[in-house]
Amino acid sequence: RRRSLILIIGQSNAQGVGRVIDLAPGAADLADAYPAVRYVSTQGGNTDPPVYQEFGVGDLRPLVFSAVNKLGVEITMGRALDAIRPDQWAVAKFALGATSLNANWNPTGTYPTGQDNLFTQMVAYCRAAATSMQATLVAVVWIQGENDAGGAGTSAAYGANLQNFVTKLRAQLGTVPFFVGQLNVGYTGGAQTAAVRTRQAAAVAAERARRDRYHA
Repeated sequence: RRRSLILIIGQSNAQGVGRVIDLAPGAADLADAYPAVRYVSTQGGNTDPPVYQEFGVGDLRPLVFSAVNKLGVEITMGRALDAIRPDQWAVAKFALGATSLNANWNPTGTYPTGQDNLFTQMVAYCRAAATSMQATLVAVVWIQGENDAGGAGTSAAYGANLQNFVTKLRAQLGTVPFFVGQLNVGYTGGAQTAAVRTRQAAAVAAERARRDRYHA
């Protein structure tokens, strides 16, 4: 039986910034490998070209990158999904820190120089992950927005850019649910945090309305 694949994409918060050493005693088991869920990950930064750190298929687990053992949303998400449908899930992650939707993730962009663009690399990665784990993509989780909150121009374009990204992704990978992790209200690294949050919420609302009309 084929597994159901969740694809996580975005920037550093998609990579996961929680540290295993900071886990409370009652949550220490989250540092353990979880064999029921298969997991593969590739991550890096926004250098041109990016330098990827690749983690092959294995059990769901925290990963050591930048010399720190870290956790992302997949650790608890995978366990929660497995509790509902045991032994049927796989997770693939493709995330680069400090990347923007406006530039780096643009489906028709030119980053990185001299290579297939980042969007194309992500699509190829998802297809390869699905094949290697004998899985079918069922949902995408997008965790990004910090870099686009750094300027008025990129934040103003965020909603249109996100809708375009989703449209182009579905054209390549199929019409699957697309979940947006809204930029944290407490993020202080960008002057336009509130604007990006608003446009993320509006994009989600527009998608829900489209689906409601479709099923009416």
